[in-house]
Parts: sequence; structure tokens; C-alpha cells
Amino acid sequence: MKRLLVISVAMTAVSFAENATSNAFNGFYVGAGVGGARSKTKTDVTGTSDNVIGYLESVNIPVTSTKTSNGFLYGIYAGYGKNLNDFYIGGEISIVGDFVNRHINLLNAKDPTLPRHNYEAKIKYKRGIAFGVAPRSGYVFGNNLIYVKPGFEISHDKVTATLNSANSEKPENDESVSVSTSKTNVVFTPSFGYEKACGRIIFRGEYTYNPGKKISISSNKPETSGFDNASYSDHRLMIGVGYKF
Repeated sequence: MKRLLVISVAMTAVSFAENATSNAFNGFYVGAGVGGARSKTKTDVTGTSDNVIGYLESVNIPVTSTKTSNGFLYGIYAGYGKNLNDFYIGGEISIVGDFVNRHINLLNAKDPTLPRHNYEAKIKYKRGIAFGVAPRSGYVFGNNLIYVKPGFEISHDKVTATLNSANSEKPENDESVSVSTSKTNVVFTPSFGYEKACGRIIFRGEYTYNPGKKISISSNKPETSGFDNASYSDHRLMIGVGYKF
């Protein structure tokens, strides 16, 4: 009789544990995370004879056109999911921003024929706050979940190209030309991650790749026409904490 009671209690405990495990990721959740982004910014330099970039390139002054920067990343997310025989399926929305400085100093060089003239060319890609939406699927084992998230992000980005010209003999002739273009971009941002459920608290680690988008500046100013295309790509890592309702 005692043996039968022990077996019954054990079976009940196992059944309860299985149900608890199967429900660990079921339902609505919200969360927030922080991390880092490693971004590569690139500008397509297409100098022509009627602009400063083209002129300096023609006399073998090098132009740097890529830069890799690191920065702080933050985000919030919310979603719903269901465990179907250890196969997880759901959907998620998110808001993500960063403090990455996507700024390239293309050149800072003297005119080889007129040394009193110095030219400085810069370009800056500013990515706006990104709003994301994604399906999420994965595999549940115990209180653990591994998942993939082939999502999309929408952001309003801005590219600015600036050319500064300085004359050491006649500072009154110094000039600065700056043009910019803004564009709403939609980017495919695949992610994969891991989550650990501790009751209603869910810890997350997630990697995301953002291939980025190119923006071309529309301008009738020939001074900046040689470096008016800019793009970026990101590798992101975020650690988050969520709450399941």
C-alpha cells in the first residue's frame, strides 16, 4: 500500500512537472533588453572631374570609404507564443534604438596645386528608432527555448554629406556645403536566440543581423556629388528580461 502511494505521488509530480514545463512559454509576454551593436558604414565614392572628390582622387590623394563602429543598443519587445508538443510558434513586435556613431571622415587633405587650400569631406548615416515585427518559432526543452525570428524593421534614416573648404590666406573665403536626404527603410533582420524561464520571468540572449540599406542624396550641388551614397550593416547582441502573463 505504501509502495502504491509512493508511485502515485511520483507519477503526479512528474505529470505536474511536465505540464509546468509545457506551459513555461505559453501566452503573452513583454520585455526589455540592452546590448551592443557593431556597425559597418560605407560610402560609395564616385568622384568626377567637376567636383572636389574627383579632383583630389585624380592626383592620387586617397579617400577612406568605410568605418566600423561599436555602440550601445536598447530595446523593448512584446509578443505571444504557444508550445505545441515542444514546437514553439508565435509572433513578436519590438522597438529598437542605438547610439552607434555611423560617421565617416572621407578625407582631410590639402590641394596639391594650391597648398593654402584644405578640403575636408564627411558623411554621416543616422539610423532612426526601428519598429520591428516578426514571427518566432523554436524548440522547447524543459524551461528552455531556442528560437529563430525572421523579422523586419522599419526606420526613418538620414544621410548627410558635408564638404568644408578652408583658405589659410583668405579665411573670409572659407565655405561649407552640406546636403542631406531622409528615407523610410524596411530591412529584413533575421535573429536567433535562447530563453530561460524562471516562473513568469524569462531571460533572453539574442543575436540579430541587419544588412542595412543604401541612401542616395539628391542634390544639385556638385561639390558633394562624389560621396552622396551611404549604407550600413549591423551585428547586434542583446540580453533581455521579460515577464509572461
